[in-house]
Amino acid sequence: MLKRHIKALRMMRKLSLSEFGNLLYVSKTHLHLIETGKRLPSVKLLCKMAVIFDCNPNWLISLKENAKRTPCGSFYTREASLL
Repeated sequence: MLKRHIKALRMMRKLSLSEFGNLLYVSKTHLHLIETGKRLPSVKLLCKMAVIFDCNPNWLISLKENAKRTPCGSFYTREASLL
């Protein structure tokens, strides 16, 4: 469900692929491939996405469609500062 979670959160934040790519320092093509399931993000990229979306990276990769999202502001500040 990684691709669905990423796309849904990006759209909820009203970010285009280009805008999201600029925040992550990756191309919109690379993000499109991730959102369509043709590529997987690196662990570092996944963690950057979690920081931007303010969610736990484990939620992004959860297999359950209805996995509970961690509340806003609960992502670990220490880990986020390492990115």
